[in-house]
Amino acid sequence: KDCYPCCGDGSCRGDETCDTCPQDCCPNPNPDDPCKNVKCPSDGYIGNPYCKNGDLYQIYRDYYCENGECKYTDTEIKIKDCEEGCSNEGCIVNPIDNDPDQDGVPNDGTDWCPEIKGHPLNHGCPRCPEVPENYGYDDCKWYEYLIRGEEGHLSYLEVEIKAETEYKEELKDFKRKYYDIATAHEGAALILGFLEIPVAIEYSLIGLGIAYINEKCIDKDIDKAEDLIDELKEKWWGMFDYANTLRVQANSCAFCDFEIKRPPEKLPWEE
Repeated sequence: KDCYPCCGDGSCRGDETCDTCPQDCCPNPNPDDPCKNVKCPSDGYIGNPYCKNGDLYQIYRDYYCENGECKYTDTEIKIKDCEEGCSNEGCIVNPIDNDPDQDGVPNDGTDWCPEIKGHPLNHGCPRCPEVPENYGYDDCKWYEYLIRGEEGHLSYLEVEIKAETEYKEELKDFKRKYYDIATAHEGAALILGFLEIPVAIEYSLIGLGIAYINEKCIDKDIDKAEDLIDELKEKWWGMFDYANTLRVQANSCAFCDFEIKRPPEKLPWEE
C-alpha cells in the first residue's frame, strides 16, 4: 500500500506511537470538556426560611458539573435581620400588637378577641392597668352599641351599630351622621352617634346615644354612659326619648389605644 504504515488509517501499527500518530494510537487525544453539554439546574434558594439566632436564614444551592455529572454545594445564608426575633418562618413585627398568638399571621382582630367582627383600628393592646381581674374581659375590652333607629355603621372603629326600625318614620327626614371620639392612653374611648337636621338647624348635632368608657377602664363606665344619656335627654327635646334604648354590651374585649377624632362643632355638653 502507498500508505503503510500510515498515520490516520485508523490502526496503530508499525512504528506508530501515541506521540507520532495520536489519531491512531491514542484513545482520545483531544477530549472535549465532559461537562460541555451537561445542563445543571439553576442556582437558588431551596426549602423554606427558618429561624436561627433570632434571624431568618435559608439554604442557597449552588450547582456545578464535575466529570460530566451535576453536583452542588449548599450554603446557609442569613436573608433577613429580625429586630424582634423570628417565628414560624418569618420575622416577628411588633409581636405584642401585630401577632399576639404567635401564629405567623398578622393580627386580623381575632388574636386577642376571637369573637370580634371586623378589623379594629388598633390590633391588640396591653391589659388596662386598673381593670379588676374578675371584670370578665380578656386583655382588652370591646364595646358594641345597640341603638333603636335606622341601621348605621361607625366605620372609624368599624363597630357595627345595630338598630331596630321602631323609629324609622320619625327619622326619615333626618340625615344620620356619625362621629366618634376615642382618646389614646389608658383605654379611654368616647363613641358618638349623631343626627343632623338638614333644614331648620343644618349644623346642629343631636346625639342618639353616647357610650362612655372612662379613663381607667373600670366598671363605672356603663353608669357614666347612662348618666350622659339622661343629661342629654333633658337638654335636647324629646328626640332623646329613644336614646334610652341604647344598650352598651361588653363583648369579650375592646381595644384601648385609639386616636382622637373630633367633629368640627362643639359637642352639646361642651357649650
